[in-house]
Amino acid sequence: QNIIDPLKYQTMRRRKTTAKATIPPLKLPKKTVTPPPQSPHVPAKVHGSNNGNVFTVFTLTTTVSLALYTSTLSPTIAGGDAGELVAEGCQLGTPHPPGYPLYTLLLYTGITIAKALTRAILPAGSNILGVSPAIVANGMSAVWGSVASG
Repeated sequence: QNIIDPLKYQTMRRRKTTAKATIPPLKLPKKTVTPPPQSPHVPAKVHGSNNGNVFTVFTLTTTVSLALYTSTLSPTIAGGDAGELVAEGCQLGTPHPPGYPLYTLLLYTGITIAKALTRAILPAGSNILGVSPAIVANGMSAVWGSVASG
C-alpha cells in the first residue's frame, strides 16, 4: 500500500505542473470625469459695459494724481539720492546698488528727447541752456507715479 505506482505518480506530477492558474481579470470601477470646480474669480468682460468704467476710473485717478504731483514738482534737485540718479541718468551711468536700471534708461531717454526738443525750438547760437535735467527727472517721476496710481 505504501508503494506508489510510478506511472500514476508521473501523471499526477504532470497535472500539477501543467495546470494553468486562472486569475480572474481585474475589474476596476468606472470613473466618472467631473469638471474642475469653478473659480470664485470672475474674469472681466471683454465686450461688456464695465470696460468703459474701468478706463474712466483709471483716467480720472491718473489725471488727479498727475495734477497733484505736478503742482508740487521740485524745479531743482531735492535731497537724498536724487542728485546721483539725475547725474547718472544724464550720462547713462550706474548709480549705487541696486542701480535702478529701468529708471536710469527712462531718464536718459527723457533727457535726450528734452535736449533735442529744446535745440529744435530755440534759435541757434542762443545762450539759453534749455530744460534742466532735474525738471525732466522730476516730471518723469510724476508721470510714472501717476500712471502707477491709476
